Amino acid sequence: MNNSITRGFIDSASLSQIVQFLDLGFKSNYELSVKTMYEVTCVFLLTDFQHVAPTWIKQSNIVSDAQDHLLNQLYEKMIVKPFPKVKPEDTLILETNVRNWVNDEDNFNNLKKALEKLLSDEYNYNPWIDWVARSGALLSHSKLNHGLFEESITDLISKLLSLSEREVTDLQSKSSKENFIVNIVKERDDVFNTVCKAYMFSALLRSSFHLEFANKNDLHLFYHPFRSYISERTKTTTLPIEPTNTAQEVAAKIINSALNQSTLIEKVDTYVDNLFRVRSNINSGRISLQQANNNEVVCKNAEDISRIAGIPLANKNYERVIGFLISMGIGRLLVPIKILSETILPDIINKRIEDINASRRISNWIYTLREKIGLLPSGLLKRDYGAK
Repeated sequence: MNNSITRGFIDSASLSQIVQFLDLGFKSNYELSVKTMYEVTCVFLLTDFQHVAPTWIKQSNIVSDAQDHLLNQLYEKMIVKPFPKVKPEDTLILETNVRNWVNDEDNFNNLKKALEKLLSDEYNYNPWIDWVARSGALLSHSKLNHGLFEESITDLISKLLSLSEREVTDLQSKSSKENFIVNIVKERDDVFNTVCKAYMFSALLRSSFHLEFANKNDLHLFYHPFRSYISERTKTTTLPIEPTNTAQEVAAKIINSALNQSTLIEKVDTYVDNLFRVRSNINSGRISLQQANNNEVVCKNAEDISRIAGIPLANKNYERVIGFLISMGIGRLLVPIKILSETILPDIINKRIEDINASRRISNWIYTLREKIGLLPSGLLKRDYGAK
C-alpha cells in the first residue's frame, strides 16, 4: 500500500455518496457522484488506516439503513476503522475554535456565499438533494442526530435565514420529528428549502470541525466535495491522490461489478467484498497496481488482477463507457461529443436506456464533465486533503 497518506480520515458524507452512486446506477448519476465514487475507491485501494471522521454531535439513536450497512461492512473487512473516541474536553476546544472562526463577520459571509453557490449548483446539488430526500437519507440523518442541524448553532442559522432564534429553535425541534420530515419531503415547498439550507450550512460548519481536528492530530482529511470550502481555511500543502492507471482500471471493475447486482444491499456487499479481495491480494504480494506503459497493458493488468482477486464479471457496456472516462481521468473529455455519440454511447443508449430523457442526462453529464473537472497528470482530480 501507499504509505504517504495512510494516516487520515474520510467523512461520512463521502460514504453516503457511495451508497447514492450504487443506488442510482450509472445512467442516473451525475458529475460529483461519479467523481467522488472513483476517488474514494482509489483511496481505499491505495491506502491503509483510513478512519471515519469524528462528529461533534451526540448520536444516541441507532439507524439501520444502507449507509449503516456499508459502514459495518467496511469496518468488518478493516477497510476503514472507527476513530478513537475523542475526549469531551478536546471536542469542546475544537468547537470553540470553529465558533470563534465563524463568528468573524468576513468568515461568516464567505461561508454564506459558499453555501449559496452550492445550493445553486443544479447539476450536482439538485440531484443530490433529490436522492437524499427520496431515499430516506434525510430522515435517517434526522433520527441519528436528533434533527437536521445542531441546537448549538441556532443563533448562526437565525442570522443565515433572517429568522428569530425562537423560530429557528422551533424549526430544529420539528426537524427531529419523522412526520415533519416525511411531510416536507412530500411537499418540497419553501419549508423544505429553508430546512435544507440550514441542513447544508450545518454540514459546511462541521467540515471546519473536521479541519480543526485534522490540524490538531496531524492527519490528512478526505472530505466530500460539497465541503470543499474548507480548503480555503488551510495553509498547508495540498495532497492530491495520484493513482496508477492500473489502479484506476481496477477501481472501474470493482464499481461496475457492484452495479451489476440487483438490490442496493447486494451492490454494497459486492463493492466491499471486491475491495477486500483486491487489498488482500496486494498485501499478500500476489498482485500489484503498478503503472502500465500503455492502455493495452493496463487492460491486461486489470483483467489479471480481477481474475486473481475473483471479482465477479460486470456488464461490458458499462465497462466500455466508464473505462473510457477513467482513461480520460474522469476529467475534461478531450474529444467532441459527436465522437462519443458515434463510438461509445450507442451501446448504452440503445441497450441500457429506455427513454430519451435518460440519454439527455448522459449527454448533459458528459458536457458537464468536460467543462467543470480538472485533471492531474495521472488522470485523477486534484483535491486539497487538509493538514498533513
